[in-house]
Amino acid sequence: SYSTTLPQKARLGAARQFGSFMLAADYVQGFANRGVTSTQPLVNAGVEWRLSSHFQPRLGISTGGERSNSASAGLGLMVGPWRIDAAAIARSGLTVSGSKGVAVALGSMLQF
Repeated sequence: SYSTTLPQKARLGAARQFGSFMLAADYVQGFANRGVTSTQPLVNAGVEWRLSSHFQPRLGISTGGERSNSASAGLGLMVGPWRIDAAAIARSGLTVSGSKGVAVALGSMLQF
């Protein structure tokens, strides 16, 4: 039979509101080099600008970990109780032309 365990990692993060801006950062430490986990520390930082309760653009950077440097941009939209989050990230590079791929994500949920 085959069995495996999930990669183990620890995450420590903090966020602070400055007026209409939210700054956030976290540190991730993996305990094995496998899958999407690395023993090389990962540091993430980002900012969200709450232009209104319905519109929040976001920017972020990441360094270290299994994928090296990355830059991201995203947008949060609130339409009544419906929340839509979209983001794009340049993998293994801080620019689209210098990266080794681009990932996109889209999320949706109802908030009551």
